[in-house]
Amino acid sequence: MTDKSPVTLDQKPEKTNQIALQQEQHMELMKIAVQSEGGVEKLERLMDLQERWERNNARKSFFDSMAAFQKALPRIIKNGNADFGEGKAAYSYAKLEDIAEAIKKPLAKNDLSYRFEQKTEQSSAGPFTTVNCIITHSDGHSEKAEMSAYPDNTGKKNAIQQLASTVSYLRRYTLTGALGITVSDEDDDGAGDQTETQQSPKANSSPPQRTSQPAGAATDKQIGLLKAKLGHKEITQSEMCEAMDIENIESLQFSQVNECIKWIESQ
Repeated sequence: MTDKSPVTLDQKPEKTNQIALQQEQHMELMKIAVQSEGGVEKLERLMDLQERWERNNARKSFFDSMAAFQKALPRIIKNGNADFGEGKAAYSYAKLEDIAEAIKKPLAKNDLSYRFEQKTEQSSAGPFTTVNCIITHSDGHSEKAEMSAYPDNTGKKNAIQQLASTVSYLRRYTLTGALGITVSDEDDDGAGDQTETQQSPKANSSPPQRTSQPAGAATDKQIGLLKAKLGHKEITQSEMCEAMDIENIESLQFSQVNECIKWIESQ
């Protein structure tokens, strides 16, 4: 016979005590309102004050937990590799599944969790996908990071594979951005179309040879990467544009992307 009784999860003692205290406070507010003039109107005002107080406390708990999470975060190693062929970019990067595994225990220990929301809209340039990574504390406060991009049409991917590649990329960068994670050295797959050889140094090897950069505007993927890096460093777009002598980030040229990345990472 199958046991269909509800499954209950053990709660931390301090969490159980906090819930009991909140329930007691609500009952006390109702008692005060009933015994005084104003009745329901006074109760509503008292409840509004109580809810604002709880929201502020939840926000404080969120940032305290984020600080503790980042202290406990282990080093995340790049186990993924990409190579766009001879004369094009080659790089290593941290896989989404490796990041998820590394953060699982520190998140749980600090009462944090994450989830993704995504949507794809049609535009004149093709499907445009937006991913949100939402970080939530058990007290209820949430923060999110958002990033958008067009399908990844590098290589010989079909339409579904292009979308899946883009979603994976967006999830990786919104997750690391929302949690303030930096891997051993940031990958630059947003600049994957550049004709620059980027390889890990080997003993007695010659330095990589730089070829000419293609002309034209930066891609949406590159701009999205720059915006994510700016958000992670808490730098405004106008600050970067002023430092790099650029009119605005949307007018960025392909050849300027690497220099902008270097400037952001030096801040």
